[in-house]
Amino acid sequence: MNDFFERLNNFYDDLSEAEQEVIDFIIRYKDIENLRLKIIQEELFVSSTTIIRACKKLHYPTFNLLKLNLYNAMQADLGKVNVSNYQDMTEQITKDFEHTMTLLSEEKVTRFCQDIHQARRIFCIGVASSATVASDFNRKLKLLDKWTNDYLEYFSIERVIEIISTEDVVIVFSLNGENTDINELILP
Repeated sequence: MNDFFERLNNFYDDLSEAEQEVIDFIIRYKDIENLRLKIIQEELFVSSTTIIRACKKLHYPTFNLLKLNLYNAMQADLGKVNVSNYQDMTEQITKDFEHTMTLLSEEKVTRFCQDIHQARRIFCIGVASSATVASDFNRKLKLLDKWTNDYLEYFSIERVIEIISTEDVVIVFSLNGENTDINELILP
């Protein structure tokens, strides 16, 4: 697991509610490289002190170090690898595709589509770098005129448990396959 997500798992509960909101905002922010303290302050109506305190509670001495570590984690989760030529790149893509195909079967895909089609409501869940994928899938389901919503922060995911019924579908996205905390929240 990446250092950023290890720190997040280890110290997230130590953050105040405002600090958790700051970290959740940073994780969801699409252009992490250009994120500035001022943007967070204006969007969340928090002080720079709150932002810095959140970084320090995750054991980052500066906001920029937190940003850099998160950026590297997101790149790793997206499967970006260092390839030096076309052959290396095609081999990596082929390997990733073949691995994905071993996880699928026509029966599983058909069942998934049927469940989506018959669902009263669809809850798309993803945290950290998986949040972008969950949000994008949620948007595509809305284009199909489905009732769907995305849940991208731990505290909102906890609320899903209170409102789901047997007629609903919950989809958990994980780009790195490590969603133990989410599974523990969702699965009985």
